[in-house]
Amino acid sequence: MRNRDTYPINSEFIKGTIRELGLKKEYIAIKVGIDRNTLRRWVNGSIKTVRYDNLLKLSEIFNCDFEKLIIDDPISMARQQFKTTELTMELLDSLKKNLAASDNFQIYSDTLIQLSKIPLKEDMVVPLYLQIAFSNTRLEKYDIAKAASAIALQAAYKRKNSSEICKALVSQAAITLCEHDLENAERLYLEIIQRTWRAGFHETWYKALSNMAMVYNAMGKNTLAMAFYRSSTRVLKKNIHKIPVKDSLLVNINLGYGELLREAGKQKQALNHMETGRLIAGKAKLSLEFKRATIALAYGYSEIDPKRSLQLIEEYDICSKESGSRISHELTKAHTLIKLGKNDESLIILTQLMIDKPKGLMIAYCHELFAKAHIAKFQYHDALFHLKQSMGHYEIAGAKDIYLEIKKTNADLSQKLKDKPNGDFSFP
Repeated sequence: MRNRDTYPINSEFIKGTIRELGLKKEYIAIKVGIDRNTLRRWVNGSIKTVRYDNLLKLSEIFNCDFEKLIIDDPISMARQQFKTTELTMELLDSLKKNLAASDNFQIYSDTLIQLSKIPLKEDMVVPLYLQIAFSNTRLEKYDIAKAASAIALQAAYKRKNSSEICKALVSQAAITLCEHDLENAERLYLEIIQRTWRAGFHETWYKALSNMAMVYNAMGKNTLAMAFYRSSTRVLKKNIHKIPVKDSLLVNINLGYGELLREAGKQKQALNHMETGRLIAGKAKLSLEFKRATIALAYGYSEIDPKRSLQLIEEYDICSKESGSRISHELTKAHTLIKLGKNDESLIILTQLMIDKPKGLMIAYCHELFAKAHIAKFQYHDALFHLKQSMGHYEIAGAKDIYLEIKKTNADLSQKLKDKPNGDFSFP
């Protein structure tokens, strides 16, 4: 620590200790080497930070640990800033700005949970628990997120507040989508679309419309997904000035639409949408969306431009080292490596992912990719095991179209092995 380093001061502790020890402010000011007016501003909180050397002198006068004179927890800092002991929207926004915006989601979540233990005003219950749900969704702690979201929804219904009800439903839908509970996600987004349209919440309605397309895409219902994507893009073009859309949503629309176009064989259009999504994410500094766009493009280029695909994988790896990566992104990377013929690298990634115990569609897709890699390596018995695992998980997740496709592959491979048990054949 250097003498000129500054630290946020605990004004309440300083004020209480002066009173408790019965010290004169003139005496303290002289000992520290400051004027009385400066000390007064320390005590009333109008000065937020103090130099290390002055705090060290103060700790000697008080005969206390240096740490007691400074604030090191976000709640105390925010409360001192807004001069309140209650939870207010200003205080909550300050915490979100200082912690969530800098990706400190674990500290943000712990701080919010601490705040939930104090008596709350009725109008602060929903905002607080929605933020607890949001932070734990980002941390992939879905049980905590679901519990918080349920409390928020219950409080919103009790207050009969349409806006809060819609926000709580959106929170629940986002969690189910992250968990790949697609049937519940479909139900929730359809309810949100109906509620928000009636209530005139156009931005939320538009987001739900776009997310509905993502749900149908994940369920393998490509015709419905394409219809929702087309609807959302048409609505946006007609109402571009009426509906304020966040960059993250624009990225997701472009990537989702691009994936569908790729599956429909419209490769050039697909890559254009994905490149647009990546460009928006890069300009807006959206790290998560940028990673998703990068690995989606790597997959898109894997057949038509392997060199570009490998370059994008390298860029993705750099991003992942800096800020971690989601399971879905790693699965796309594994699939891309299979398409590039790098099956051993893909199997390493998939084995590491299984340690994280993915759920729902994620584990189904993981087993499907295991099967693809083993088939490419002519390890057909291993492939059969993973195909059966994949079938079971796809069926539970309600992805019927994908389940039937995997079932057919499983049957075809089983028949081939029956005819030639030694595996002396090639399988598409």
